[in-house]
Amino acid sequence: MLGVTTRSVQNYESGAIVPWRHLSNIETITRKRRGWLLREEDGKVNAIPSEATVATLLDTMEQHQQRLVDHLRILRRNTERMRKQRETIRTSRNAPPA
Repeated sequence: MLGVTTRSVQNYESGAIVPWRHLSNIETITRKRRGWLLREEDGKVNAIPSEATVATLLDTMEQHQQRLVDHLRILRRNTERMRKQRETIRTSRNAPPA
């Protein structure tokens, strides 16, 4: 009903992610108020992520960025190899017969 994956719903339910974009739709579907949706079991509002959560998120994002940089480097290297191979093939086709 929300148009999200099952995994996203699991993350919402476990409190791993606060579904800010979907809160209005969740309110409509569940007929529960936003405040009820954001409360933890002990009644505290879980609207602000903890410093540990933010730190973990930043660390994960930095790791992901590094992986993307590594993949980009590999793609550039492979593209250059293909370019050289293509040039070698062109050169060998244009070479006069021996």
